[in-house]
Amino acid sequence: MTMELLGPSLHDLRRRRVIAAPQVKALGSHALDALQWLHGRGYLHRDVKPENLVMPHGWVPDLEPAVRLIDLGMAQQWQAGQDPPRPTFAGTPDYASTASLYENELGPRDDMESLAYTLLYLWMGKLPWAGLPDMLSERTSGPNGWTREELAAMAENRESLLENAMQEGGVPAFLEDWLEHCLHLQPKDLPDYGYLRSLLDEEGAPLAQMGPVKGRIAKPLCAEE
Repeated sequence: MTMELLGPSLHDLRRRRVIAAPQVKALGSHALDALQWLHGRGYLHRDVKPENLVMPHGWVPDLEPAVRLIDLGMAQQWQAGQDPPRPTFAGTPDYASTASLYENELGPRDDMESLAYTLLYLWMGKLPWAGLPDMLSERTSGPNGWTREELAAMAENRESLLENAMQEGGVPAFLEDWLEHCLHLQPKDLPDYGYLRSLLDEEGAPLAQMGPVKGRIAKPLCAEE
């Protein structure tokens, strides 16, 4: 068995430097491709976050890279038009979808919502709700994890803080439109990937400006066949 040598995660990249707006959109486009690929094969990721989106190792700046989607430990089968699996919380609270925090049925829309929060982190450097006492990503759901009441409180706090950030101009318009689209979908629905991609295509830019990076070994899932 062989494994691809990968570079830093998007979380690592953002901690090292500010990522320009066109680069955030370019990274989002590659991540969108990977998630569309996964959904097309009947799976939800359920833990989309900057740590699970990884750059290739030592890529040449002149070549267009593909962001790798890793860690399928929480992935779940899903099929368009069929009833979703019984809901249980999965993921990381900071990036989990609203439906996930309320332990409602999940679909591809929820991966797209989590990707929106990932791009918001890349854009702002931190999420508006980061650091709240009840948004503790290190805990795990279950007997020793969050209660339903705690998860619901996280969702309510985030909704309020996100609304404040939008009113203050901290959330870019393309992400407001992205979230608006996702939050109107049902669990059985596929997102309009073309529409979401069009939100990212405006003023897009290659990732070459970010330079080559050193790598580490991880389990990849590429957007390509």
